[in-house]
Amino acid sequence: MGSCSSCLRMMLDAESDVKIHGNLKYLEKKLLY
Repeated sequence: MGSCSSCLRMMLDAESDVKIHGNLKYLEKKLLY
C-alpha cells in the first residue's frame, strides 16, 4: 500500500509539473509575441 500511494503521488506530481510547464510556455509565448 505504501508503494502504491507513493506511485500515485509521483503521477500527480508529474501531471502538475506538465501543467505548470505548459502554463510557463504559454506565458512565454504571450510575452514574446
